[in-house]
Amino acid sequence: MTAKNKKEGAPKVLFSKPMTFRGDIELPPGFNQIFDESRTTFELSKKVGYPMCDYITQAKLFFKLLINRHKHDVIITGRFGDFFTILQAILPFGRKPYLLLEPEWMSNHSPGLKKNISLILHKLIARGADKIQVICEAEADNYSQYYEIDRDKFVWIPYSTNETEQFMDVEEKDYIFCGGRNQRDWKTFYNAVKDLDVNVRIVAPHGSIDEKYISENMTLLGRLPRDEYFREMASAKLVVLSLEPNIMRYPGVITYVYAMRMGKCAIVNEPIGARSYIKDGETGFIVDSNDSQALQNKIEQLLDDHNLRSQVGKNALSYADKHFSLESYLKQLSEIAHSF
Repeated sequence: MTAKNKKEGAPKVLFSKPMTFRGDIELPPGFNQIFDESRTTFELSKKVGYPMCDYITQAKLFFKLLINRHKHDVIITGRFGDFFTILQAILPFGRKPYLLLEPEWMSNHSPGLKKNISLILHKLIARGADKIQVICEAEADNYSQYYEIDRDKFVWIPYSTNETEQFMDVEEKDYIFCGGRNQRDWKTFYNAVKDLDVNVRIVAPHGSIDEKYISENMTLLGRLPRDEYFREMASAKLVVLSLEPNIMRYPGVITYVYAMRMGKCAIVNEPIGARSYIKDGETGFIVDSNDSQALQNKIEQLLDDHNLRSQVGKNALSYADKHFSLESYLKQLSEIAHSF
């Protein structure tokens, strides 16, 4: 950024709308959106399928950034910009300060050539980016240790959404909601709810749950359109997530943030990542992983205590409205852009 722009506080930001950024909202001053990663890969998926749609999206964004970066002071993109950060690492001429959002970095690499290549690529991505978003604070330690990257490279920017407003006044019905498909611990969930006198509605693809973990009080709805998914969540007495532990990139965040933004009382059995979002006993509840009895006890307590359930839901709504809105998200992006 030039000295003049720093003084005026108006960096020119080359912005690519990331995958999880949903909804229309005015961008901060100086932001120039040139790409929509979610829309692009979705449209391409209907033509060429997965994973080719992702590769083409990366290539399209790469060339847009290459053509436009000289006109801007800062670059902010979602995960599809990682190829461009590698370019900045290898050929630093023309390099711009770069914030890389929502990378999906996993640790499921077997020892050997593939893992070594992955480590090299991720180190190059980190070298070409000035800051890399983590969705949960503890992920910074995970990524830093696994990929041998300076921890200061990572910055926690909470997942945020404004997509829940139309579901705020949905009537509460007598069931528990559980949604999602990745890194879910269905065995623990099954043992926690199978003997409860309450209906359980699950939004997850058919076939994603072993039939032995589906009890008589469970209804598996399969995949649903987004509006129906949110309506199912908004109508529930409780939102309950049973998640696999020891995952480098913590799962379930999007689901429980949506629940909080709707003013729902949520229970999550993942005590590391969830603490970035949930104040246990105040804005939601956190129980230990793999502990079906603890999960069952908490569900029973909240089903029997309407006042507690309602108050925690109100607390969650107030807290999430302040910290997990698109306005707060964009404010943080703007602050980071100014700091470069």
